[in-house]
Amino acid sequence: MISWHKSIATTLLHILHNSMTFIAICNMLVYNARMVLKFMKYESEEQTVKKVINGKMYNTETAKKLTEQDFYRDGNWVYSEALYIKRTGEYFLETSANGGDYFAPDDGIEPYSLSEAKRWAETHLDGDDYEKIFGEVNEDDIEHQQRFGLLIPVAIYEELKAKKDASGTNISAQIVRTLRDAGYGKDTLAS
Repeated sequence: MISWHKSIATTLLHILHNSMTFIAICNMLVYNARMVLKFMKYESEEQTVKKVINGKMYNTETAKKLTEQDFYRDGNWVYSEALYIKRTGEYFLETSANGGDYFAPDDGIEPYSLSEAKRWAETHLDGDDYEKIFGEVNEDDIEHQQRFGLLIPVAIYEELKAKKDASGTNISAQIVRTLRDAGYGKDTLAS
């Protein structure tokens, strides 16, 4: 008689264990479905973020997105960071999170200096992507360069861009070469 009770108890434990496993799997599927829906909503609705910081407007619609990195935890999208540059040459980082993860940073915009933008890119991008954004890395002369914004006519920009595409020489290098050919900076050349 005891073996009969033991057999029923064992069967009930198996059913209970399988039911709990089934419930856990269902909960996990529901959670993952919610994350997929949030991710799909995030992907399909590229939201414009506008914020004034220290009297300056930061707007993801009018700035140029240079790159974007997605961050995952346990296979689920948690947040993304996008590096932008304004028409004025100022950088900023926009963070978007799913809101359902403890490890996700807050959504928002953070102004970045050139050195902060480069440091972020060094951490998150490979060398080719880094050079697409900041130009060719010249390890010998990097300390003697200064970045500044330059507004030029569209026609000149298009010519420089076409020349860049044809020769592989970035626009900055073309402008520097033209200025040096015109006599500027000759006393600072090492070669």
